[in-house]
Amino acid sequence: MPAGSPYRTVQINISGPSYSSRTRPISSQRSLNMYPDVVSGDGISPIVMHSWPGLALRDTNFSSPAIIGCYVFKGVFYAVSGVTLRKYSSDLSSYEEVGDITKASIAKAQMSDNGEVMLIVAGADAWQYDGTTLSKVSSVDFNPTQVQFLNERFYLNGDDGGISVSDVLSTNFDSANVFYARSTPSPAATHYIFNQIIYVFDE
Repeated sequence: MPAGSPYRTVQINISGPSYSSRTRPISSQRSLNMYPDVVSGDGISPIVMHSWPGLALRDTNFSSPAIIGCYVFKGVFYAVSGVTLRKYSSDLSSYEEVGDITKASIAKAQMSDNGEVMLIVAGADAWQYDGTTLSKVSSVDFNPTQVQFLNERFYLNGDDGGISVSDVLSTNFDSANVFYARSTPSPAATHYIFNQIIYVFDE
């Protein structure tokens, strides 16, 4: 700890015994961007981990809508504030408004891209942006909350429990190109792609 630091060193055991795994996230032994706080009295845990704030303050206009999703597309940082897609400058000190999307009341904005087009979903319509034009994806009417890209195709979850797959290198979704997870009676709630494998989660 540097001399004169207002923080003190506290020995805590939160990571458990050391072990190794082929899966990098499971093998992680460090807590990044977090700091411990000792709980006084009888708590469930003697230590609570808190997140550090960001490294630099970029926006002091706290009356603006909260950012509900952010993404880097073609080397540029984008964020959805409320329902507005913002395109930020390289130093994040300013932004321009690209346009508005539609969203569900409590949904977060999720984004992915195929190198040419970025897709944005937030529990209502799907939107596409090519760096110039923001427009609605007309073939999507199933209120997706998750979008990911794998092997030249976009994958969107639907409110009917299905996962819709786009045409190759396209943002068109054919209504017949849908698959369902039938391993449980519950409908699929969302999906996640990791290491070339699609994982489907039910309720």
